Amino acid sequence: MRLYLHIPFCVRKCPYCDFHSVVADEETKSLYINALMNEIDLLKRVFKSMGEEILSLYFGGGTPSIYPPAELGRIIRFCKRELTVAREAEITVEINPGSWKKKELIEAARMGFNRLSIGAQSFDPETLRILGRNHTHLDVLRLAKSAMDLDRFDVNLDLIYGVPQQTLATWRQTLEMAVGVKPHHLSIYALNIPEGSEMDRKAEEGAWRMPAEDEIADMYDLACRLLGKAGYHHYEISNFALPGKECAHNIAYWERSAYIGIGSGSHSFLPSRLRWSNLKNISTYINTVNGDMLPVEHLEFLTREEAWEEEVMLSLRMSRGLDLCALEEFKNMRVLSDTIDGWQREGLVWRKGGRLGLSERGMLVSNQIIASLLGG
Repeated sequence: MRLYLHIPFCVRKCPYCDFHSVVADEETKSLYINALMNEIDLLKRVFKSMGEEILSLYFGGGTPSIYPPAELGRIIRFCKRELTVAREAEITVEINPGSWKKKELIEAARMGFNRLSIGAQSFDPETLRILGRNHTHLDVLRLAKSAMDLDRFDVNLDLIYGVPQQTLATWRQTLEMAVGVKPHHLSIYALNIPEGSEMDRKAEEGAWRMPAEDEIADMYDLACRLLGKAGYHHYEISNFALPGKECAHNIAYWERSAYIGIGSGSHSFLPSRLRWSNLKNISTYINTVNGDMLPVEHLEFLTREEAWEEEVMLSLRMSRGLDLCALEEFKNMRVLSDTIDGWQREGLVWRKGGRLGLSERGMLVSNQIIASLLGG
């Protein structure tokens, strides 16, 4: 079992962000921490699965580091007291450069955190400005160096490519600086500009040069080559890790293992077909939980075919690929085999030992390949 704890608060909303996050006052933030623990207590009473060993805790957002480590540590202590948390559990917190410094990192380690995911996004000042980030590339370097020097954490850096005004050269510089930090893990994401956002408006007005589709593909290819050369294993479409440093919590999502989301707007899954999501409105979430009711907004029991589609889609995100037996449940493999053979000839997929996977080139067009498998 995995626990995800959503912290929806930010100092300000980034112009590209499409996650559930808000700016809030201190009183709301205090009430929210208590509500998280109340929800865990409620779930413990309802679900037997909450008695299973907790293999990972992940504090995501928003900006979890908007709180001091001791406040988040209250939740870790509560989980360890009320639930069965594995002795070697992976405990991750997402942090923004500039929010915590070395003193806070030392305190975070004392609270039980053993993995940091740093929202670096870029080492290029112009790219950071366009992304609306309130930190500099020097803040990233200082934070990452402090974390690595402490030797108490596995460290991940998040990076974004396909940003307005970004070039292949500035992206290469960011990758090289990131590798120079020697983090244990790197996540790279193509920028998705939310429709109707400030960034979308500026792009529509032509205020920025938008990277062409081919240029974005080149950025991804460059990352794959450069990070591979630096010793990082490309274990998922957007994720690279040094040997043994993969994110166990996120792998559980892709493997459709059980996880419970705690907090407003969080999502949960119990294999093989039960999904639910929490209320997004923070005041309503707090009042519901404090009223001794689960804050469920949407509950869904997947059909066998929907569960199968999820398995195909999520398995193909991973470098280990998909067990071909899973395809046979709903597809005529004699018909599909010709299509797969064609992809193999194009270098988009591999097929070995009863498994089907995407090559790095195939990962660039993963949506089209998955859509074809599901619909073909």
